[in-house]
Amino acid sequence: MLRLFKKVIFFVCLGIAVQFCMSTTTQASDSYFESVAGIHLGMARSEVTEILGAPSSTQGSQNHETLVYGDGGLKIRLDNGSSAVITFSKSSGYCLEKSGLSCNDSLEAFYNTYHLNRMPHVEPGFTTGCYSIGHGEYLMFDNYPNSIDLTIYSN
Repeated sequence: MLRLFKKVIFFVCLGIAVQFCMSTTTQASDSYFESVAGIHLGMARSEVTEILGAPSSTQGSQNHETLVYGDGGLKIRLDNGSSAVITFSKSSGYCLEKSGLSCNDSLEAFYNTYHLNRMPHVEPGFTTGCYSIGHGEYLMFDNYPNSIDLTIYSN
């Protein structure tokens, strides 16, 4: 009976270990970490417009184009045809989809949720830098609480 119990425990532990490895592998192979309105960094222009439709307006040149949605509450900056910066405003009602955080949340909430290496701060008129959330993605709070940027750029 003890021998059977040990075998059952062994196979249960083995199953848990396999499940953990599979979920870790799946997470590591994702091409992005955060998203806003179904849009993530690295998406092609065609993918963005397939999800959000045609933009209300566009700004910039061919290599650096910004797609503007609604009254400007959501902006997708494309660098060489790929989303590089997603800016969402307080008035848009959008949030970061993995964490659920938005412009309505405190900087301390961002600090705690993403385990940032320093507490975000805002100095009007100054760039305060980017805050890594891992996976090659960064948050910028330069216009917080009016808007937040999700970006691939670290500076």
